Amino acid sequence: MDMLRFKSLSKMLILSSLLFVVFSLSAQNANEKTTPLIDGHEYVDLGLSVKWATCNIGATSIIQHGNLYAWGEIDTKNKYSKETYKYLQIEKVQKNLEYYLFKQIGDNISGDNRYDVAKSSWGGHWRLPSAEEVKELIDNCTYEWGTLNGVTGALFTSKKNGNSIFLPAGGEDLYGKGTANELGSLLHGGGIFGSYWTGTIANGCRDLTHVNDLGFAMEVRSVSASCNKNYREYGFSVRAVADMRIYGHEYVDLGLSVGWASCNVGADSPTDDGNVYAWGETRGNYDYYSQKNYEHYSRSTYIDIGSNISGNYSYDAARKEWGGSWRMPTETEISELLENCTFEWVTRGDVKGALFTSKKNGNSIFLPAAGQKSGRVIWHKNRIGIYLSGTIGWRPDIARCLSLEYDPGARLMITDREHGSSIRPVVDLPQTQHK
Repeated sequence: MDMLRFKSLSKMLILSSLLFVVFSLSAQNANEKTTPLIDGHEYVDLGLSVKWATCNIGATSIIQHGNLYAWGEIDTKNKYSKETYKYLQIEKVQKNLEYYLFKQIGDNISGDNRYDVAKSSWGGHWRLPSAEEVKELIDNCTYEWGTLNGVTGALFTSKKNGNSIFLPAGGEDLYGKGTANELGSLLHGGGIFGSYWTGTIANGCRDLTHVNDLGFAMEVRSVSASCNKNYREYGFSVRAVADMRIYGHEYVDLGLSVGWASCNVGADSPTDDGNVYAWGETRGNYDYYSQKNYEHYSRSTYIDIGSNISGNYSYDAARKEWGGSWRMPTETEISELLENCTFEWVTRGDVKGALFTSKKNGNSIFLPAAGQKSGRVIWHKNRIGIYLSGTIGWRPDIARCLSLEYDPGARLMITDREHGSSIRPVVDLPQTQHK
């Protein structure tokens, strides 16, 4: 979904009243481009710690309001109230007062299949956002209010990369008026505001007769978005997020046998070069790279450390630096990448490199042309990229690598073991990923 048009067009307008035209015009082009998928559902990368879904749970497009759910419940119902709330533990009368004890099901139910409707409905990596992730969204995006194809809502545009998501103002069910219709006309606040659950419980209670009865929800209104405490029994919308991190590092699912990291070892973003390593060394960024100071070269001989060092903690810099199941790709996994992705030489900011886009699901990774270090010099930066595999070559002095150039493109090649090259890790995917 090409949400960038929202931002670029709105900046051309002076009168805020024309913002409604912007959303409507942009929606006509929203599906022209293939939107990447995670576990079968479209998402937008806002440059944040999680990926945000493009539509609500129960919706089939970005403008539909979808279903409503009480906090911790995974099914819709006809009435949202204390009387129908699944986790109202005790109700008793004492001195003409009703006391309500709400069952404690966790401080953060995000990712718990029993209580998280996003996880239960979509599976895989999808879950409810936490309150911190909602605050991250609000703090790192610009905020606009308008309509998209006649549906009122909020547009969040990332300050980091310009990508956007639209959250419709579906209102909320407070009084048992039932599930939202497409325009939310039967609901309290439909078209005026939208309420979206997080998975985070809120400390405190509405009064002395209610205990553990509050959860955090994001509310979008014409003026701003906020993350506030709300009553758990209310029926709110849900916008799911996907956490694509393993052991603290993000990966991209290209529909292949492994997930590919979104950045290089030693890098903070996809466009950073990161560190360089000689094949089989776990310490990077030496001042000098040659046979003389290569750790696995002695007495004019290359030391045999194995034909495949991928996943070997002693020799694999990806495994040593990132831990878990992260590792260098094998020769076979690089071949799989080349066979199942299109290649495009692109520029991101002032960084040139290769964009691999999966033929299977449309997801992409960017590999910067970081050059290669020989001696004290990094050669051909922004012209080539050399990415090590864990596989030895047919001679003891060479290793298999992924070579990137504008022309002839991306190829499986060989490189001298002692040169300083980049590493883009891979990770074995969770079993749920390919079910």
